[in-house]
Amino acid sequence: MEAVFAYGTLLDSEIQRRVIGRTVESRPDTLLGYRKGVLQLADATYFIAIRDEQSEIRGAVIEVTPDELRRIDRYEGEEYERVQVVLASGVRAWVYRRPEKGG
Repeated sequence: MEAVFAYGTLLDSEIQRRVIGRTVESRPDTLLGYRKGVLQLADATYFIAIRDEQSEIRGAVIEVTPDELRRIDRYEGEEYERVQVVLASGVRAWVYRRPEKGG
């Protein structure tokens, strides 16, 4: 299983069913060193994690299969990059953030 830190639409059960194919359990956690920014796409607004050492994002960890992770990759699209982070709890998880050039 793959741990994903979710802080926006991936916490919504309807989105989970549509993207992942099922609803998933979540457990609260915190992403340190990031703040929640806003991404405007067409007529919709989404949250996006932006590196900020003075901030944190409260969200939750969901566990998905490698195939489900690929589905989430397609859902998040090129506006986000997936990177591995260590959360406040010590859990290593994937997070979708604003792409960073040269990184």
